[in-house]
Amino acid sequence: MKIKLITVGCLMACMICPAAFAQNDYPKSELFVGFSLMGTDDYGYDSIKNRFSEDEYYDLPDYHDLKLSNKASLNKGFTVSHTSNYNSWIGLDKSFRYNTGRLFNMSETAERHWDDSWSSEKTNREVMKSRVTFLAGPRFTFRDISSRVTPFVYGLVGVSYETATETYETRRTDSYDYNYESSGEELYRHIAFRSALGGGLDISINKSLAIRAIQADWFFKSSTIWGDDPYINEDKRFSNVNLSFGIVYRYGK
Repeated sequence: MKIKLITVGCLMACMICPAAFAQNDYPKSELFVGFSLMGTDDYGYDSIKNRFSEDEYYDLPDYHDLKLSNKASLNKGFTVSHTSNYNSWIGLDKSFRYNTGRLFNMSETAERHWDDSWSSEKTNREVMKSRVTFLAGPRFTFRDISSRVTPFVYGLVGVSYETATETYETRRTDSYDYNYESSGEELYRHIAFRSALGGGLDISINKSLAIRAIQADWFFKSSTIWGDDPYINEDKRFSNVNLSFGIVYRYGK
């Protein structure tokens, strides 16, 4: 009887130990650093464009040409995130993101002609938008010790600090002289509530390093918490896609 009990106990131990090892064989922390691409939303685009399209001259010039370029489709930046894993499948993800890109560019040329003189003025205006975001929330990881590929999903909430800045450059030339001036102006700034839903794939190089082949999420702006928008009166919901790629460092077994 004792031999049977010992045999059964050994068999159960052999079955339980690999499962326990699989559950405990996970990194306690993961640090991700990578390149980020975020879609440019339309916040303030029409309002700022209409403001800059207005004629600022006292009288109409003989020749007036205005060109507006399309906004950049993607804002470039970087993402740094840290995940504290509580077990093999759930952890707390804390993410810092920075992205910047052109909202639009305007080139304007005007010329005036008089009897014996003329003047030409060329203006370039560029509006750059930047966003700093802090997010945190649960991350669910699907680990398989027999596979190098580790998929995960997450849901994050937080805030973003966003600004738009105009760079103004003017070159004037006339029959007698030439001059140049440039300046900058902050058009708006605000803090908004943000959330992100998404996931990704990590490919292990070894126990400590992995390549994040893709991380993609749907990035939401729900409402403005605080802001100073002298040219824009918008409090709309915006969403865009954020993509990240980079290196993951795993530590703390």
